[in-house]
Amino acid sequence: MSPSPVPDGYVRGPIFYDGGAEDSVYNEYARYAFWNLAGGYGSRIVVLTTNRGATQADYGYTAAFQSLEAASVRLVVVSDRSSSFDQSVIHSIEHSTAVFLSGGHPLRWSTTIGGTPLATAIRRANACGKAVGGVGGSAAFLGNHMLVYDDQPLPRMAPGLGLSNRILVAAHFDADRYTHLLKLAIASNPYVLGIGLSDQARS
Repeated sequence: MSPSPVPDGYVRGPIFYDGGAEDSVYNEYARYAFWNLAGGYGSRIVVLTTNRGATQADYGYTAAFQSLEAASVRLVVVSDRSSSFDQSVIHSIEHSTAVFLSGGHPLRWSTTIGGTPLATAIRRANACGKAVGGVGGSAAFLGNHMLVYDDQPLPRMAPGLGLSNRILVAAHFDADRYTHLLKLAIASNPYVLGIGLSDQARS
């Protein structure tokens, strides 16, 4: 999947990566930074989750933006692949100023929204200047490819959302355990910039 072309008169929007923090639902620095990219007090933020039901963390991300007095914050649960074809969900993306993907396993994101109208809507939103962000596993999903950990000695790659074809993010990164996998992934794709995003990393 490749980034959507930028329409005439637009500038591609920012892509926001956050590693998350074990001791906080959403740290103050990160929520303020994304809120600012989304348009500050005039921002209309859609928070997406692929959990089967909204979790405490999902509500926490939503509340974090509401506490900054965004113009509107909407939590949308995309619990299965059919939800990614829901026109009301697409409409919410089209009328937002930013989209934030709540945490979760990157493969869950890929199998739920990859290749759907929702994925297309998010790419088009970013091409039209809207900020798109993710935390933890969803941050790894934002690029064209993502690194998936398993017990194999060689890196396992999977398709991502496609906002960028130049960045490969390894989420929940433990340098002692995963550096060699990230190096091998970059060696086979030398045009890609590899980023190991630990749980304590900030954007």
